[in-house]
Amino acid sequence: MKKIVFLFFLAIVGVSYCRADEIVVRVNDEVITSSEIASIPGISPEQVIDMMINQMLLAQEARKSFSVTKEEIDERLARVKGDFDKEEEFYAALSLQGIDEFSLRKRLEEEILKQRLVASLREKIAVPEERLTEELSMYSEEMQVSYLVFEEKEDADNSFLAIKQKGTTTSPIKEIDFFCAPEMREEFSKICFALEEGQISHPTPIDNKFYIIICKKRQPTSLRSLQRILEEFLSESGRQDLEKPQEREKILDDILEFIEERIKKEQLNERISRLIEGLREKAYISVSSKE
Repeated sequence: MKKIVFLFFLAIVGVSYCRADEIVVRVNDEVITSSEIASIPGISPEQVIDMMINQMLLAQEARKSFSVTKEEIDERLARVKGDFDKEEEFYAALSLQGIDEFSLRKRLEEEILKQRLVASLREKIAVPEERLTEELSMYSEEMQVSYLVFEEKEDADNSFLAIKQKGTTTSPIKEIDFFCAPEMREEFSKICFALEEGQISHPTPIDNKFYIIICKKRQPTSLRSLQRILEEFLSESGRQDLEKPQEREKILDDILEFIEERIKKEQLNERISRLIEGLREKAYISVSSKE
C-alpha cells in the first residue's frame, strides 16, 4: 500500500506531458490536464487544482536556481522501484495511477528541485538563543490543578463565592495531574501559571464557557515529567526508536533540540507560504471552467 501511496502523492503534485487531453490550468508556460487531477476523498477538485498550482510554481521557481542530473533521477527512480518486489508490480502501480515512467521521471525531478529550494530556505533560518531559552524555561515548572467549568457566568460566580467563603462547592470538580505550560492550551495555561499554590482564579471565559481553576501544587518539573515530555516529542517526530536518556541535563538538551526543530519548521512553513503567495501574484494562471 505504501508503494502505491507514494506514486499517488506524485500524481497529485507532479505534472506529466504524455497526455493529449483537455487543458484545465495554465501556469506560466506549463499546463495541467484533466486526467492529471486526482480525486481525493474530502478534498474538492478546486482544492486539488490549487495544490497542484502551488507545487508547480515552486518547481518553476526552484528550476531558476537549481538543476538535477540524469544520474540523480536514475537513483531516485531506482529507490522507488526498489520498494516493489517485482518490476511488474512497479509498472502495474504506474498504470493504476495513469502515468508512465517518463512522467514519473519528470515528477521525481520536480520533487528533487522543490526539496532543494526548501532546503535553501531552511538554511537561512536561525532561531535566536533568547527565544530558545524562553521556550525551554516553559518546561522548567509544572503544576497540578483542579478546575470547574460552567455554561453560565452566574453559576460560575456563585460557585466561586461558595469556594471562597466555605471552601467547598456542590459543582463537579475535575483534576489535572502535573503539566507544563506548553502542554495545555495557551488560554488555560496563562490562567494556571498566574496562580500560586492554593489560589483560585476568578471565573474566566474560554470558548463560551467559564472556568474556575484551583492551583493545588507548583514545583520544578520532575524527572519523570521531563521523560514523558521527551517521549511526546519523540512520538511526534516519529523517532520513538531513539535511545532515551535518563539524566536530567541530557533530557533538557534533547527537548531543546526538538523545540528548535519545531520553531524552524513553523518559520519554514511561513516562508514557503509567503513565497507561494508572491509567486502567485506574479504568475500567469488561467483555470478553465471545465474540469
